[in-house]
Amino acid sequence: MNILVTNDDGLYAPGIQVLYRYLRERHNVKIVAPDRDRSGVSHGVSIARNLKIAERGVDCYECSGLPADCVYFGINSLFSGKPDLVISGINKGANLGTDVIYSGTAAGARESVLLGVPGIAVSLADINGPWFFEPLAEFVSNNTENFVSMAVPLTFMNVNAMSLPEGSGERKYPGVRFSYLSSRKYSDGVNIVESDDGTKNYTLYTGGIIQEEPPEESDWDIVLKGFISISFVGAYPKEVCHKSIESRGFII
Repeated sequence: MNILVTNDDGLYAPGIQVLYRYLRERHNVKIVAPDRDRSGVSHGVSIARNLKIAERGVDCYECSGLPADCVYFGINSLFSGKPDLVISGINKGANLGTDVIYSGTAAGARESVLLGVPGIAVSLADINGPWFFEPLAEFVSNNTENFVSMAVPLTFMNVNAMSLPEGSGERKYPGVRFSYLSSRKYSDGVNIVESDDGTKNYTLYTGGIIQEEPPEESDWDIVLKGFISISFVGAYPKEVCHKSIESRGFII
């Protein structure tokens, strides 16, 4: 299988390197990843800008752009035809619920499905670390065919799981659950730091404490229960949309 891998943490992040190591045992794998941490850039693209693409080893490329740029370049330039699958991750930190709006990891998978290639975003959750990517990387590597067979047009799969602690004896997940996206509201605020010359600097989105409990059977709830969560994110079938509109009785 031909697989393109990207992320938003950068080419040398441990998550993408561990995933690449597992995938290349079975598949033809190419990496295109940002040249720096691009977390939280959402689905930004570098319209009509010159990007630097540098080869950093066999089938590994570093891009000066954003995760969506990496996927666009990889799909259109590196394969004879399109790849069979795009995997974005493994991200260091969960991308659950409304996090996918901001996530560069999610954007990599979303760009893939917009270009007609099955895409999955993969993220590892933990509170304080340490981070062990191997069990989730093994799961993804073992199930690439399943992901392709489940692909829905214009819809990517969002995969999340907890980091399994090394030495605990628990190196396998108990199972997989399909879930819906949760709502996650953080207690973030605006932090102001005044420098010696009187200049004020503002820090936003520092990752505050989540202010609510996870809804039952949501992706967040499933991950906290120790399972691998898979959510479908994207376009709804037109039959669902039409039925919803017809039931509203709009006044024209």
